[in-house]
Amino acid sequence: MRREDCPHVGSVTHPPPRGDRCETCGASGSLRVCATCGYVGCCESQGAHDTQHWRETGHPVIRSLPLTERSFTWCYACNDYLF
Repeated sequence: MRREDCPHVGSVTHPPPRGDRCETCGASGSLRVCATCGYVGCCESQGAHDTQHWRETGHPVIRSLPLTERSFTWCYACNDYLF
């Protein structure tokens, strides 16, 4: 999905990650950062704390860490990658 087609991407501010580990369980790999508040959570293959954060806060857009040109962006509400 193109970014301009996602109705949720306009509400994100892309703050820096609040840490270098999952804020819930302390995992250090396969991390995602919330594009609204900077929360760092682990992915679904670990504790799924990124998904839990979305369900609890309604913040739908995440980016994969570390933040590089190869990082992906995902919208939980649209259930799609944003390119």
